[in-house]
Amino acid sequence: MNITAPIRYLARHMPDTMAVIDGDHLRLTYAQLDRAIDVAAHHVLRLGLRPGDIVALGLVSRSEVPFLVLLLALARLGVTSAEPSLPPEHVRLAFHYGTTAPPGHVRFDESWMAAAFTDAAIAPAPMHGDETALLRLFASSGTTGTPKHIPVSHALMARRVYSRFLSQGGGPRTRMVGLGLGIMPGFISLLMTLWQGGTLVIFNPASVVADIGRFGVEVLVASTASLKRVVDLRPEGAGPVPGLQLISIGGSRLPAGLRQLALARLCPHIETTLGAAEVARIACARVEALDTRPGAAGFISPDVEVQAIDAEGNPLPEGEEGVLRVRSPCVADGYFADRAATAESFRDGWFYPGDIGAVWPDGMLSLSGRASEVINIGGDKFDPARIEQVLDRVPQVVESAVFAVPDETGSPELCAALVVSAPVDTAELNAICARYLPRMSFATILEVDALPRNEAGKVQRDRLMALVAALDRADEA
Repeated sequence: MNITAPIRYLARHMPDTMAVIDGDHLRLTYAQLDRAIDVAAHHVLRLGLRPGDIVALGLVSRSEVPFLVLLLALARLGVTSAEPSLPPEHVRLAFHYGTTAPPGHVRFDESWMAAAFTDAAIAPAPMHGDETALLRLFASSGTTGTPKHIPVSHALMARRVYSRFLSQGGGPRTRMVGLGLGIMPGFISLLMTLWQGGTLVIFNPASVVADIGRFGVEVLVASTASLKRVVDLRPEGAGPVPGLQLISIGGSRLPAGLRQLALARLCPHIETTLGAAEVARIACARVEALDTRPGAAGFISPDVEVQAIDAEGNPLPEGEEGVLRVRSPCVADGYFADRAATAESFRDGWFYPGDIGAVWPDGMLSLSGRASEVINIGGDKFDPARIEQVLDRVPQVVESAVFAVPDETGSPELCAALVVSAPVDTAELNAICARYLPRMSFATILEVDALPRNEAGKVQRDRLMALVAALDRADEA
């Protein structure tokens, strides 16, 4: 099945139902959305693109509706889209939104879909029917280096959407997605909404709270960064936003302080999800269930199998910590044009995400860190995730990120970046951490306005490392 087929069906079955709302700027019924996809598809065909071609298409600024229309138009034709980080030798064309475009790029804007509002007799674009065709090359989080790219076919994406229905359920809903629509969780949320005949409300940071109320948003899908923007717009004591039934958080750990503010100011029901572009959703739970044990990440989804294994690859008993591996119908086959990375992470039907954790008898998955992020300082090994859990207990700390930067001899030094509500004394912070983590102290503590995050909401530790290195060079000068 082509992933745009349900949209074409709903355009015929319920043409006047609202599909997409972008504030007061733009509204599309299902009939108009389907016509807009066809109009954009005809533009693509005139460029000479054909099924199997790969094009670069990245979301920028406030181009969400033209972006999603072009994204779906490419999918309808069997053309594969990819994020701009894909090496150019694999790309046939690159698209750019705006009034101008860099040399060699194809410019697109809202005019590409204008005919959808003026011409009700647009010829349907040909729908590519091969479900094994590549839909999109999704980039991995790339938080510590160059991202890898995961090929996802129409069939695999359909399985991922069905899996989300299985683990989340519910009928047609009005969703607001505070994630990039071109990344895996954003794309799945987009399709979940449109396949159910629901309404997708575009996330606008300037008017998000008002839009939730006036458009009847029931579900807010967000990263921790976009959630914080929403919380900051809601005054203290205002109480939950009427009509908002659920906030779904993905991409990174939800800090305790932000969790409490969101529960008080936005919605009493918050779930957090654990997933990866290689496998989609792995686990999910309401935040109150995460208090049952340290590092709890969620209940494993019904169609997902997770094992903790020892150094020899043997499954460990429930509750015992080891390297995790994941198996499900939603796991990708490997990485695009990267045999070495594929061989390392995809083995015998399992995906190895690099996490350390445990599977418990009640189906809860707990994480204690990532094997690749463990910091070895003079033989003492420190897990950034565990240190961050301690830091987040400090009342002044809103959120934290721990990482290592080499000193002048090349030896790693432990560093932390903090978003704080009030100044924190370094000596006091080291003393607090030492209670839980002996032999640990920070060489550098940065106070920042916000942690750098990628589009999925994951902290970019490489940018923090570069910031500390730049500060060190400035001090030396």
